Amino acid sequence: MAGQGRLAAIFDKRNMMNGNCVEALHSLGTDIYDINTIAEEIMAYTGQSELTVWKRLAQELHQNGTNVVAEALRFGVTPHVFDDKLSQFYTESDGFIYETCVESRHPFRLSKWLKIAEFIGQTSKPRNQCDILLYGDSVGNDSIFLKRMGFNVFYHDYDGYCSRFAKTRFKRRNLSIQSFSPNDTREFDFVVCFEVAEHVPNPPELVAELTRLTAPDGYCIFSESFGLLMPQYPTHLASNLKYVGKADKMFRQHGMRVAWRDPHNKPIVFTKLPQTLRSRLSSLELPKRFARRIKRVFNG
Repeated sequence: MAGQGRLAAIFDKRNMMNGNCVEALHSLGTDIYDINTIAEEIMAYTGQSELTVWKRLAQELHQNGTNVVAEALRFGVTPHVFDDKLSQFYTESDGFIYETCVESRHPFRLSKWLKIAEFIGQTSKPRNQCDILLYGDSVGNDSIFLKRMGFNVFYHDYDGYCSRFAKTRFKRRNLSIQSFSPNDTREFDFVVCFEVAEHVPNPPELVAELTRLTAPDGYCIFSESFGLLMPQYPTHLASNLKYVGKADKMFRQHGMRVAWRDPHNKPIVFTKLPQTLRSRLSSLELPKRFARRIKRVFNG
C-alpha cells in the first residue's frame, strides 16, 4: 500500500524505533519493535485489512489507549468497573494488541525494560536453568526478549484474544516459551509482573500469588498504576485506588521486602532474602547517558 511507507516514517519520528538501536535491542528485539513487522503480524492474526491495521496503529501512536477506549465502548464496558462486559472484552477484543505493541516501543518503557533485563541477566544460574515467569505479558514481547537471552521462560496472561496472539508470535519465531498454568506449584527465580495489578479486581490476592510463585532466593519485579484512573485507561479499576502506595505493605504481609526501587517505582524489586544483594541490584542503576541514548534513538 502506498501510504504504508509514509506512516512508518511518521512513527519513526515520534518516539518509535528508527533502526539505530543499542546492541541489546538490535540483537534481541528488532523484530519485536519494528512497526512493519507489528503491522504484518496483526494483519495475519486478525485478518484485518492493511489499511485498517495501519490506521489503527497510527491512531494508537497519536493517543495511547485509543484502541482500548474504542473497543471498550463497542463491548459496552463501564469504565473502571470489573464486570461481565469487561471479562468479555478481555476474551474477545483486539484493543490491547494495538495498545501494547505501540506502548512497548516507547523510550520510557524500553529504558525500564532494559534495566530489568540487565538485572536478570546477572543471575548466577546457567540461563537455561533459570526459570522466569512473565505474569501478564500481553503480546509476549518480554517473553520473547528473555527467551532469546537464553532463559527458561514461562508466559502468562488472561486467556483471550491477546494471549492467543502472543502464542502465535512465539510459534512464528520457533521459540519454546511455555504457558504457565495457575495450578503450577513450581517456584520461579524471577517473577515479572509489570503494569498488571491495576486491572485485577483483587490486588492483595494477586500479590499473594506472586509471592507464592517467587523462590526463596528469587525476586519479584513489580510495577503498578493504581492511581492512573484516566479516560484513556478504562480497564484500570476505580476499586483499586485504595491501594495507591500500598504495594510495599501488601508484599510485606506475605514475607517479602523491598530490595530495590526505581525512583518512579517502576519497577520495585521484592525478595524473600534477608538482606539486599547490593552488588547485583546496583546493575539497575544504569548511567544517565544510557537513558539519554535511548531517547536519542527513538526520537530520531
